[in-house]
Amino acid sequence: MAAANGLFSLDGRVALVTGASRGLGVAMAEALAEAGATVLLNGRNASTLRVVVERLRDRGLKAEALAFDVTELLGADFGALRWLGAPR
Repeated sequence: MAAANGLFSLDGRVALVTGASRGLGVAMAEALAEAGATVLLNGRNASTLRVVVERLRDRGLKAEALAFDVTELLGADFGALRWLGAPR
């Protein structure tokens, strides 16, 4: 999807947005996805993230959920590796 405003494009880029299950995190994820990025939404609550991902996908935007706690090193490593190793 091309950038809606035409000023810049994030096509082909991937953006990890932490705290993306509500508020400012959701707003940032939406803006990055609208600019063409595939957004990886991160938060600790998988079910809340799934709702946001589905809302973005329903609009034709590219989004994935990665539920893990960024303050836990092993959890963050596992979350990133899980996405990198996932078939697309």
